[in-house]
Amino acid sequence: MDQILTRFAASITELKKNPTALINEADGNPVAILNHNRASAYLVPAEMFEAMMDIMEDVELGRLIDSRQNEIDQAVEVTLDVGTGKRERVYEALKQRRKQKDMVE
Repeated sequence: MDQILTRFAASITELKKNPTALINEADGNPVAILNHNRASAYLVPAEMFEAMMDIMEDVELGRLIDSRQNEIDQAVEVTLDVGTGKRERVYEALKQRRKQKDMVE
């Protein structure tokens, strides 16, 4: 038998009969939805799902950062203090970088 990763479980039939009661009974906890005594889905509160999506996005961004750590030679120097004239210099630096990249390819 597969492991059920929640304290609460319900059959698909129970879910169909009264989904609101099932959600209320779980009191903010995830519910394993069973089909023939095997977890076929997990019902999670919206707030928990949103938190999970935030975590997955953070993990993906972390992977992206890790993958770009070795690309320091391709970095473009920029400033976050974009005042008068600085915006144009940043824009010009980006244009130069694109031109250099196009020449290499």
